[in-house]
Amino acid sequence: GHPAHAHNFVYINKILKKHGQTVLFAVRQREILVDLVQDFEFDHVIIKDNRERNSSFSFVKSILNREYEMFKIVKWFKPDLMAGTDIVITHLGKFFNIPSIILCDDDSSVVPLMANLGFRFASSVIAPEICDIKPFNFKKIGYRGLQKLSYLHPNYFSPNKSLINNGIDFNERYFIIRSVELSAHHDKNVRGINDKLLAILKENEIFGEIGWLGHIPRTATVTALEDVTLMVLKEEQAKLYMEHNPSALIPILRIVVERMSEMLKNFK
Repeated sequence: GHPAHAHNFVYINKILKKHGQTVLFAVRQREILVDLVQDFEFDHVIIKDNRERNSSFSFVKSILNREYEMFKIVKWFKPDLMAGTDIVITHLGKFFNIPSIILCDDDSSVVPLMANLGFRFASSVIAPEICDIKPFNFKKIGYRGLQKLSYLHPNYFSPNKSLINNGIDFNERYFIIRSVELSAHHDKNVRGINDKLLAILKENEIFGEIGWLGHIPRTATVTALEDVTLMVLKEEQAKLYMEHNPSALIPILRIVVERMSEMLKNFK
């Protein structure tokens, strides 16, 4: 169901076909996912995604619909093996006596629904060795690596930096942040990025001290509520203080400790 899952099978598909196997992909009707499958020229059928909203009823309805649609596909295609990331294939695998393999890169505690309704009925679960899928670890086929290496391993992928030369200065640090709505079943009670107000600074207070001392990106954003006069301390000055007058940093270090202590209290 996730677009990344299409990438997981790009080279698996090529290898299987090279060995004379017939591969059919059952794809949920999601715009980006369908586009990727078509670009990769996978032999595929599309299963309509009838989930209308983020509710328990709609979620269960979506699973039952996939069970029915996949039942018809399995009965027609008669696969020798089913592999993927949907719990549905494990149920149909039991019904038709066809081995089913779930691909996962999460602990069972993170995806309890997948564990209880997927791992339980799967023949095997392929996951990184570091993943703990208890109480189904006896089904795990572990590997030393990350799932993303199935398509980002140097044997398969070579980065082309020329595609982003105009947008990124490679001499500077940069981060790629992917933001999505927390609407998946395993996102329940999970909090994302918000505009929480951490503090209102008063006259002669400082900010950016962690980044200044540690040479790391800032950990918060500051917005001026009125006109202010600022004094900027550059990174080079931090190095000079550390080398020649480290005691001058003590007031700043105290502030760092105090603020980190407040942050830890909020996590309790």
